[in-house]
Amino acid sequence: MGNVCGESLRTPRIYYGWFIVVSMAAIGFLSSSARGGVYGIFIPLLSEEFDLSRAAVSLPASIAVLSGGLMGPFAGWIFDRFGGRKVITSTLVLLALSIASLRYTNSLIFLIAFYGILAPVFGSGNFMPIIAALVSRWFYRHRATAIGIVLGGTSMGSLFMLPLITRILFITDWRTTWLILGILILVAVPLAAAVVRDDPAVKGLQPYGVPTSGDQHGRASSYGPLEAKGWQQSLRTAPLWQLMGSFAICGFSGMPILIHMIPLGTERGLSPTLAATALGLMGSLNLLGMIFAGPISDRMQRKTLLGLVYIVLALGYLLLLINGPLGIFSFAIVFGTFILCTGLLTMGLTADIYGVRNLGTILGIVLLCHTLAGSTGTYLAGWLHDLTGNYDLAFTIFGICFLGAMPISLSIQERKYSSRFHLQRTRIN
Repeated sequence: MGNVCGESLRTPRIYYGWFIVVSMAAIGFLSSSARGGVYGIFIPLLSEEFDLSRAAVSLPASIAVLSGGLMGPFAGWIFDRFGGRKVITSTLVLLALSIASLRYTNSLIFLIAFYGILAPVFGSGNFMPIIAALVSRWFYRHRATAIGIVLGGTSMGSLFMLPLITRILFITDWRTTWLILGILILVAVPLAAAVVRDDPAVKGLQPYGVPTSGDQHGRASSYGPLEAKGWQQSLRTAPLWQLMGSFAICGFSGMPILIHMIPLGTERGLSPTLAATALGLMGSLNLLGMIFAGPISDRMQRKTLLGLVYIVLALGYLLLLINGPLGIFSFAIVFGTFILCTGLLTMGLTADIYGVRNLGTILGIVLLCHTLAGSTGTYLAGWLHDLTGNYDLAFTIFGICFLGAMPISLSIQERKYSSRFHLQRTRIN
């Protein structure tokens, strides 16, 4: 691959950061069995067994989103303090145990405790802020592309895991299925321990493509004017609030579909397996979107592409006006292709503006806004379903809200604050 890491202390044939990218993609693939969309498979069964309304049985998922969001800044701070290898490995073990314990569910309170609180708290070590912060330490050039590959592993997990889990559910029962999901997550633990490293300096390297000499930790020493020496400092700057605002709208409007997609499909005449396939297709197409979004955004302003993505997602909800499988699968194709691009572009832009020193904490704060809004939207969708008898009103509201994220994103002064453009101006001057 040639001289792939700029000025490195040694020139490896293949830059080690790419091994981390591949391993994190594999970990995301396996741990996708604990993601929000999986819970939707269990909603009808849990509702029937425990005689719960759709809103009530959606409550653990809504609380899970909230719990994960609240843990985001704290998990990011732990990552910034202790590194990714310890955080990722230990939380994978705890996440696996909490998911496997769901086989003993006997009430709504148990679901809330183990799925709504423990699983997202333990799983926060593998959330987007941790992944993006780790990858950003290793990559200066092709940063969004590298993050996109990792997120793509999770997307491919959705394609294969959701239909597989649905099949396991009908072959066995929902209690055994939770146990199997926990075992799948445990498989990722040795991979994390063997491959993941916290920083390029551990391997005697600098970040991939770094244009200046790195510091003693192998990190790029030249960033934009808002490089955060402390995470509190970033809260006093406009771009962070713009990023938090647009990503909060994304969470409110986009996260509910992950939980309610399968119930929506079955209500519109799809079998549970076919509805799970639609959700899996939606997840797998995230990879397609990020294959293009990552490299494209590495060559242009990320905010411009982000604004366009929000418009497409808003228009995508119109496809749900089409009844039957055609509407569901058309929506899955459009929504799946573009939804994870929002996270990819938001995280890449945040890293460009604020640097990597406190990136885990800063991204945790951004994700907190996303998940707080997503928790609200997830519960609102269930509540409006109970009120109206269908999901039409809820998804109409979500589509309209997506339009509001576009002008917020476009208002970010990326050329002024991003390290990429700052370095270009420095070279010209």
